[in-house]
Amino acid sequence: MLVIRILLSLLGLFFLLVGISLLFFFPTFPTSWIDGYLLGATFTAYAIATLWIASTQTYKALLGAGIAATLTFGGSGLYLLQLSKKMPALQMEGEAILYLSVLSLWLFFLGLKVSHRKPDSLPVSLQSLFGLVFTFALLEGLHLVLPSPAHFPWLLTPEFSVLYGWVLIGGSLFFGWALVQATWENAYPLLYGLVFYNALMIGPYFGMLKEGSEISVNPFYLWLAIGATLITGGWSIFELIRRFFFRPRYLS
Repeated sequence: MLVIRILLSLLGLFFLLVGISLLFFFPTFPTSWIDGYLLGATFTAYAIATLWIASTQTYKALLGAGIAATLTFGGSGLYLLQLSKKMPALQMEGEAILYLSVLSLWLFFLGLKVSHRKPDSLPVSLQSLFGLVFTFALLEGLHLVLPSPAHFPWLLTPEFSVLYGWVLIGGSLFFGWALVQATWENAYPLLYGLVFYNALMIGPYFGMLKEGSEISVNPFYLWLAIGATLITGGWSIFELIRRFFFRPRYLS
């Protein structure tokens, strides 16, 4: 178990390094800084979820995480390899991301083997939150993969639209798994990841409302994103506070 914990911790730290690099040290992302920032927030959320699983040894959550990451990295990697036929520089990135999808399959099978904790069912309110996020992320992800980059708070290139679409589709499956297996073991990494992701994105969202912003925005979808961020972020914090401070003693 110690080896598993160390490997998961290293994977989480790798995600965190990638996330921080994209958030703060690569402002000249190939498309625009906000695209890089968006991916940075996503990888940071991955890191928080992975490090939580490693630190608490709640390995059953690896089932949902493995499913989500396999689809996210597998779809993105295959798409980059397809693009590499016209842009050979993308081949190395595509292959590296496919390796991450193989690693994600390992996480899934690891979750099948090593978790023996007693289930602790989720309240209906939290299942409702996960159902909302699952539905929104899946539908938006499918829309972006088509691709329809105009269906977003800011204008995406068709290539980045497809990549982020796979991120949303994969992420939605983790929330979907938390509905099928509605336990706190699955919920904690999702809640912490969601809180960090929303906290990182809300500032740039409001920044894009200012006049003279260099990002070409769609006001309707931007306000929709702001509303979704505030609601899901606040809802997640509420569920965590209720869990830790107001649950009955017999659940402690």
